[in-house]
Amino acid sequence: MNDIASKIVEIITRQFKSVVNNLSIKRNVEIYEERTFEFLNASQKLNKNTIYVVVHFDNATLMMGGAIYPIIINVLSSSEALQDDINILFTYSTTYNFIPPSDTDLFIQQTYTGANVENAFEQVGGEYRSLITMNATFSVGEDILGVRTVEIDNEKVLFTSINGGVEYTQNAVNTGNSNGLVRSVNKFGVNSFSFSLIALNHNYCKFFYDLIFGKVVINTHKKIKFIFNDGTEYEDDFVVINVEFKQSIGGIPNFVVSFGKA
Repeated sequence: MNDIASKIVEIITRQFKSVVNNLSIKRNVEIYEERTFEFLNASQKLNKNTIYVVVHFDNATLMMGGAIYPIIINVLSSSEALQDDINILFTYSTTYNFIPPSDTDLFIQQTYTGANVENAFEQVGGEYRSLITMNATFSVGEDILGVRTVEIDNEKVLFTSINGGVEYTQNAVNTGNSNGLVRSVNKFGVNSFSFSLIALNHNYCKFFYDLIFGKVVINTHKKIKFIFNDGTEYEDDFVVINVEFKQSIGGIPNFVVSFGKA
């Protein structure tokens, strides 16, 4: 298993154990790469109170700067209450879907599908367990610098896309020795950011609704922090310069919001 695959398994392991601890369900969770688990299964008896998570990597799609790793997560349930195990998997997928891992300096985006019970009565070592599957996709950049987390007034933003930049106004200077070409000198710039984000029940989303319906001062400052995957942070005050609310049948309400420096 290559270094990136090993790091992905480590991330999945930490996340699963965090979910089990938070749910206070009395389960042990052990995560293995596929071949390691095959050896373990053949050499020793499985623990009744343990959920075994087996990570299978399909062929990666290579791209400039990184790769996309399709993953099949096969879960062998404990021999205890199946519903508790399903609850762990459901909580895991909903907790970490679209959430970049915070404990690595790699640029990683992870997505998950819901869990599916493939076989409710899988006979393993003289006892019955359930075989549950879940798909995941990890997009990994090894030497990429990108935004991991955005916070508005200390609340994390669940964004689906982000665009930002700065535009400068120049003075054109004719130095007379550039074959007719002028030189540019920046006078001032305007920086702005645009987000597509999910309309969570958070204070910043309530503020967007208040702006739309004219309930707050239009030049209200919002403190926005950008955290990059290498730990670099940028924080400043911004004002909303445009906000649009979208909702459709069968979809999740979302905002498209643009900010300018206050």
